[in-house]
Amino acid sequence: MTIHILNDEKFSDWVIDAFEKINPGRNVFLMVSDSCTSAYLNDPRVKFLTKKHFLEEVIPTENDLFIFYYLHRHTIDFLVKYRKRSFKKLWIGYGSDYYYYLLRPPYYPSLYREKTLTLFNQFHRRSLLKKWGLKIYQFIYFNFRVRPALLSLDFFGPIIPNEFDLVKNAHAFGNLKQVGFTFGDLDYLFSAYSPTKQKSQLLVNNSATYAGNHLDVLAILKKLRVPHKIILPLNYGDQEYRKYLLDYCAQHFTDQVECLTQFLPRETYFNKVTQCEFVVMGHLRQQAMGNIYALLYSGSKLFLYADNPVYAFLQGLHLSVFTIEQLEDDPSLIAIPLDHAQKERNRQIIYSYYSSEASLQRIKAISSL
Repeated sequence: MTIHILNDEKFSDWVIDAFEKINPGRNVFLMVSDSCTSAYLNDPRVKFLTKKHFLEEVIPTENDLFIFYYLHRHTIDFLVKYRKRSFKKLWIGYGSDYYYYLLRPPYYPSLYREKTLTLFNQFHRRSLLKKWGLKIYQFIYFNFRVRPALLSLDFFGPIIPNEFDLVKNAHAFGNLKQVGFTFGDLDYLFSAYSPTKQKSQLLVNNSATYAGNHLDVLAILKKLRVPHKIILPLNYGDQEYRKYLLDYCAQHFTDQVECLTQFLPRETYFNKVTQCEFVVMGHLRQQAMGNIYALLYSGSKLFLYADNPVYAFLQGLHLSVFTIEQLEDDPSLIAIPLDHAQKERNRQIIYSYYSSEASLQRIKAISSL
């Protein structure tokens, strides 16, 4: 039996449908929530458990494959509790779980550029005592809870393949074997894609999270006097940060920026953002991969920071993508769309990697572990 410990996030509905399509009736879908509610799932196939009942009532057997989506605290507690029991264990990462748990400095550079880091520190002021207390707590918790939990795992599926070595090598997790996995597919994101573009639009990031380095990206666009209408998704993320960005854009960009603040159905959202001819993603870590796959498939010209591992991953697929550093050196790059050949090649590569068939093949491989 495959037991899925789901994450209360987007794409969990896709996970349920995909695994049931490949291995019907051989899956158990659990959501651990003390409120027994979900922000994203309303599926009768999902069983809700409180953390207490999860840790007391779910007992693995040697023929089980447990798949943990996101490294939650209840996941860590479960793995530590049953670390000596023989069963197969797969961790499907989301990105934020391993970058904030495992790849914080010195194992990975800061996720924030100068302007964003200043704002982050302004909103998260701590006394010296609290800062050192937090560091000591994190050190103890990692070494006595997180590390033993991860050493009990068998498999790890990061969002993009080159993140596997980042995690494994940073902490010498020689027990981990790599598993390929992608959340969703092109059909899931939008079933009725229309290639018509409004060529004046430019998309910046995907959410109101500090990791998007919005202030640094917007400062670059302001300096380059980019004329395009800017689409800024702030539908989810940090509410305090979102309010700051709304005020900032109103003050510095007047009517040039359209901030998306209301929830949009998945297909409506992707049909809107893929109308943007140009895209700037300001992350220094893997994030927004569903957006990136959809945008490249639709023919958008994508700019990423060179240090973002997503850039190396996309380059390895031989996609036509560009760096924000290149844009700063040559502002004309954001005035010239991809040519027809570049768009078609990007579409073919993304389809090959992220089609329904390709994503289900990865699910089939996991189901046979």
